[in-house]
Amino acid sequence: MKKFTGRLSASFIILSLLLTGCGGADKAGNNAAPGASKTPGTQIAFENVFAETPMTVALDSIDYNGVVSAGDRVYFSGYTQYNRETMDDGTDVRSALMKLISCDFNGENVKTHWEYEFRNDGAAKIRDLTQLSAFDVDADGNVWLLLNTTHEDETDARDPVYEDKKSLIKLSPDGAELCNIDDLSEAGGGELANIYVQEMTHDASGNIYLKGEGIYVFSSDGSYAFAVTETPYIERMAATDTGDVMYIMNDAATAGNAYLFKTIDFAAGAASDKVLKYSGTHYFNECYRGNSGYIFYYPYQKGIYGMKRDTVTGEKVLDFVNSDISSAGSKSFCSTDDGGFIMTGSEYDGRTGEQTTAAFLLTENKNATLEGKTVLTLGVLYGNADDVTRFNKASKTARIIVKDYAEYNTADDRTRGQTQLDLDIISSRGPDIISMQQGSSAKYVSKGALADLTPFLDSGKHGVLRENLFENILTAGSPDGNIYHITPRFTIMTLAGKASIFGDGAGITTAKLAEIADAHPDAAVMQNMTSDTWLVNALWLGMDTYVDWAAGTCAFNSQDFIDSLNFSKRFPMEIDYNAMNDASAYMERERDMETTFPEERTLLMNYTVYGPRVARDMDFMFGEKSALVGYPTTGDNGNVISPWGGYAITAASQNKDIAWEFICDVITHADDEDNKPSSIFNGMSINKNVFEAKARAEMIPLEDRDFENGVQTIRPYPEGGSSGNILYSADDIDKTDPFFDNYALTQDDVDRATRAITGARTLFSTDEQISAIIMEEAQAFWSGAKSAEETANIIQSRVSLYVSESS
Repeated sequence: MKKFTGRLSASFIILSLLLTGCGGADKAGNNAAPGASKTPGTQIAFENVFAETPMTVALDSIDYNGVVSAGDRVYFSGYTQYNRETMDDGTDVRSALMKLISCDFNGENVKTHWEYEFRNDGAAKIRDLTQLSAFDVDADGNVWLLLNTTHEDETDARDPVYEDKKSLIKLSPDGAELCNIDDLSEAGGGELANIYVQEMTHDASGNIYLKGEGIYVFSSDGSYAFAVTETPYIERMAATDTGDVMYIMNDAATAGNAYLFKTIDFAAGAASDKVLKYSGTHYFNECYRGNSGYIFYYPYQKGIYGMKRDTVTGEKVLDFVNSDISSAGSKSFCSTDDGGFIMTGSEYDGRTGEQTTAAFLLTENKNATLEGKTVLTLGVLYGNADDVTRFNKASKTARIIVKDYAEYNTADDRTRGQTQLDLDIISSRGPDIISMQQGSSAKYVSKGALADLTPFLDSGKHGVLRENLFENILTAGSPDGNIYHITPRFTIMTLAGKASIFGDGAGITTAKLAEIADAHPDAAVMQNMTSDTWLVNALWLGMDTYVDWAAGTCAFNSQDFIDSLNFSKRFPMEIDYNAMNDASAYMERERDMETTFPEERTLLMNYTVYGPRVARDMDFMFGEKSALVGYPTTGDNGNVISPWGGYAITAASQNKDIAWEFICDVITHADDEDNKPSSIFNGMSINKNVFEAKARAEMIPLEDRDFENGVQTIRPYPEGGSSGNILYSADDIDKTDPFFDNYALTQDDVDRATRAITGARTLFSTDEQISAIIMEEAQAFWSGAKSAEETANIIQSRVSLYVSESS
């Protein structure tokens, strides 16, 4: 039973967080563009470019949750903006109109196919709701609707009634009802009683396919036909270029990232023997109907790919960065019959609570050119490219092309991209700018491969002044005190606990942590931690402790790493996440989290510092004064800086001034983002003035705040992170919630949060090859075949060779 509360568009804020990769990779064999910044061997391609044509359809602020293209029309489903009414009795009633509309590719000739007004009256004892769960449109223009109807009766609070049913309806193009299965639970001998539909599509004959745990098939007249199930489960469903429907599942018999594509034979009522095998690095979180030799289309990283039928490999079709398409806002896509795409986007204004949406027709632009612009390349590994899109749109003289080194990875070797990036940078054949999302620049600095950014920063060009920035964030990870990369946005990763147990400092060794854990034998050290995750954290959060790239040495046979190995055995090897997701277990765990820290049944929790409220939030969570303990370290501070989209300029770049202009643009945009109420989700700006302004605002009593533009309130959330909501009226404050008592921060709260940020020195840093070595060798330790000392010596030997070769 689903209940709708809050602002419907909030889910799209979350989605926009999950859509973090957008960009493109160049391909070998193409000539460099005129005027390109390049070193010998650099090749730049400007391909897979699509043009955006806005569709002028009047969408009534519709908040998209589905888009389908059929013939020469496009169909959209979603919600209009919430309306809020205050009734005579003071009760708030919120309403929205759910709609399914269509238009032509120009956005004209709009037609409404279905609509329903949803009213959320929290005071009502009896509530009914109909929701459009999924829809599809066949080749003849018939519209199929899957409706979910819920009935709630809380007249008797001791025995409430919750009922729901699903209906499958077929409408003709002119709106006539052609068939109606009122309750799917009565179809298929009860097979569909509890079906949860994730996808809906059709084949060339108009038969309808619903994907839940299995695939449930209905003939074109609406009668139930059969179901297809697989073990362990079906991951995705795809309508293909040949008019068939296939499903995608993991190939358990093949190591690595392997999938099986199985075509469904409607006549046989089962999967056919047409099985294709895919082995690569891509994942298939969404699938769009294929054409022109592509079985289906799918989004991956920084573009849309087509799955080639002849080779069963993914080929990039649309490059988001080359096409100036940002990943900001939630987006839905569908393919058109002529090889184009329809894209929808949503923009959420945290100050006003307004959701604006737009739709675009994407058509290939084969005449796109780089001529007349200075071209720079940016090397990334899975990095976000929205910064590049914004810069490219604004610049009249320069353009940045993204090269995604993750494209070098294979199913057998996921470190090839990192290796190739290292080789290109160190050999001076690499890009002008590199994304430092992977962390420390030390190994590149040791080779003289990066430009010192100190003179650029000290110049004050483009309005970026060094004295306005957090100095420790600037110099984190630097082997010599100079500045080799800039992190425009960041968070601080830490472990939090009671100050009465861990003291007020932010430095603790693994040995000391083990001593405290032994003194609390009935307490868990942390929730949901596994042996391998602990060890990976020890590496990634302390890379600078274990590896000295300048000297070409490492210290994985140190007592500190041996202690980390031994400590990792305190955690289970695996967690049964299926059991955790059980509804009753989930609710029990949520209730338990409210008391587990105050009652000292759990000692530590992961926490990410997003802003000034960190100390107060942790006090609330632990029920007394808290401490940001930090991760185990041999130094004096174990808080770790997690960079959000840092950048460095390569020493070989011929256009360092333009590269610096790009970095300054990113820093300035980070300041702008921090001024939005929803900025908690986007990390903190490196500009300390922005942090100080937010801290001053958080010290204003809640009742004295200006609610006109929204007030972001943050409350602690179990297992790290924070959840936030935006208040637009003092009436939204729950006076019975103890969290709001003395909500305003004190100077001591702000000082503790400031120390958590300015005291951090260690930079979150990853190296896939070192991680792979450690995980491989640790298996023998966890199984008991080797001691911690033996394992550490083997890791030291293998990593030493790698580091010496890379330094």
